[in-house]
Amino acid sequence: MKYFTWLLFSIVFITSCSKDRLPVRFQMSYLNRNIVISAALNPFESQYYIFRDIPTDIDEYIRINNVKRSDITSILPRSCTLRNISSNTGLNFLEEVLIRIYDPNDPDLKYEIFYNDIIPLNAGREIVLYPNERDVKDYLFSDFYTIEIVLRRFRDAPTENIDARIDFSFDVR
Repeated sequence: MKYFTWLLFSIVFITSCSKDRLPVRFQMSYLNRNIVISAALNPFESQYYIFRDIPTDIDEYIRINNVKRSDITSILPRSCTLRNISSNTGLNFLEEVLIRIYDPNDPDLKYEIFYNDIIPLNAGREIVLYPNERDVKDYLFSDFYTIEIVLRRFRDAPTENIDARIDFSFDVR
């Protein structure tokens, strides 16, 4: 009887954890945002890289995918990578990376959309950042948006200047 109760509880718990998500209509990708991580940076200070006025191209995405603005219920962060594109140096000197989005007209209201706060010691040339469940439809429905890339909690300073690239995408539902 004890095992039956435990089994019943497990089944109810597992089946109640499913989220009601709409299917992904299309993806919006923003590639090749390049930054230079300087060898002369101070590992005790966070480093900020700001990309202003990134065109959303929302009208083009909508036209290509044959949907209407009113059909879109949410736009959620999907994937993000930070890659060293200049050498074979690993990015293990970083401990935390995050990306925030905000409206250029209201820079005080920022939302974290991607993060990785436990970068492993054996990190290679590429770091995967994890998406937050923040709906960014309001930002990507405008013509332009701004992102802020924050590198913080360094383990050490890099041994050379590193050209890095950020690629990220969003799911449109």
